[in-house]
Amino acid sequence: INLFDFLSVREIFLRYLIRARNYCKRYKLFEYCRIIKIFRKFN
Repeated sequence: INLFDFLSVREIFLRYLIRARNYCKRYKLFEYCRIIKIFRKFN
């Protein structure tokens, strides 16, 4: 795997997390909240 691909995947993933956080606030989707909390531990 080359570094550029890894960085772009990470970029997409972070963008997804931000979107998920917005959904969490807007729609009170507790599944998203739980997923975000789990992923925050790894970052």
